[in-house]
Amino acid sequence: EQLVHKSITFGPKEGLGVLNGTAVSTAVAALALQESHLLAIFSQVLTAMGVEAMRGSVGSFNAFFDRVRPHRGQREAAANMRLFLTGSCLAHPEHEDEENRGGLKQDRYAFRTSPQWIGPQLEDLVLAHEQITIECNSTTDNPLIDIESSAIHHGGN
Repeated sequence: EQLVHKSITFGPKEGLGVLNGTAVSTAVAALALQESHLLAIFSQVLTAMGVEAMRGSVGSFNAFFDRVRPHRGQREAAANMRLFLTGSCLAHPEHEDEENRGGLKQDRYAFRTSPQWIGPQLEDLVLAHEQITIECNSTTDNPLIDIESSAIHHGGN
């Protein structure tokens, strides 16, 4: 089959906008960021489920760790783990004796350190969200006209 299409004639600045603007890439980034936020939530939920599956302890997510290493993302991830594991019948309470946990003195490394490796990802998502929000609410045209003073500004936005 032969593809039939009409030619597009661009108006003033439209061709430049298609080639030089950030609107399309910002829109794609915003959609990718939304998916990334969902994946971050899923990773925490699945990690909490893994703690339960391995009969791990809630103690690995004690707020003490937040106070001695107060990275924002680490605190958020640990708080989410505590929330997800609240009332769990499978995860062991924080101060349960070792005999009742099958002899493990501590949970497996990947689970007990999850706030430390999920936290930086959450911080990166927050930064990306801020940057994409700014870009979505900005203009990249040139020249720019200040409507208050009627001044015309030529620049690199």
